[in-house]
Amino acid sequence: MRYINSNKIKITVLYDNYSSQPDLQSGWGFSCFIETGDYSILFDTGGNGEILIKNIRQLALDKSPVDSIILSHFHWDHIGGLYSVMESFSPAPAIYLTPSFGEIYVEDLKSFDYSVISVDQPTWISPSILLSGSVGNTSPGTPDEQALALVTEKGSIIITGCAHPGIIQIVDFINGLTTPMQPLLVLGGFHLFREKSSSIETIANKLLELGVKYVCPTHCSGDKAFEILQNKFGGKRCIQAGVGRIISPDDLN
Repeated sequence: MRYINSNKIKITVLYDNYSSQPDLQSGWGFSCFIETGDYSILFDTGGNGEILIKNIRQLALDKSPVDSIILSHFHWDHIGGLYSVMESFSPAPAIYLTPSFGEIYVEDLKSFDYSVISVDQPTWISPSILLSGSVGNTSPGTPDEQALALVTEKGSIIITGCAHPGIIQIVDFINGLTTPMQPLLVLGGFHLFREKSSSIETIANKLLELGVKYVCPTHCSGDKAFEILQNKFGGKRCIQAGVGRIISPDDLN
């Protein structure tokens, strides 16, 4: 395991329920573009390809190289823009997904000349970039999900799609793989929009106990969860996302 220099990392939110800029379009779903200096990742593709492509072009990222596409789980609001990406841009070397995507879907993706890799166990796709593989799901009827971790000298950056298995379970699982580095930032969908305030407060307290320094709840986290997390973490440590928001760990003080 090696560290990514944190001042080279830039995470741009491409798709979210809210927009941080009036010229960018929001939608139900999540996607972000991650740059580390020598590796770039498209994480999830939102729910609507037309919206995603417009936002990518508006943010002038359409010429940026993509080394891999990572799909967190097999729900439309995280894979809906994938075919538009594949049709609009040159192929990325690999698409990483979980076994729950199914053989038929995988074979269809391969017809676009993409390399499709099914990840079941924790997998390092570079010496400092980790895929969790399928994290067990406690909610019946929903697919397994994988998260991404970037290991920096300041701590790990954990990115989730919807956190269906539970945001605590995901952070705790990745903590066990990246010890002794504690989480610098947890960003993405926390899937708390249906939770009671008391449950969200318990989750917020547990995130603090797990050593999380910053949170950036997006998509399915919910307004109530953002308010509670902001109260628990403090204003500067709970980051507002939205389409167009750029987050760099070097800006987290």
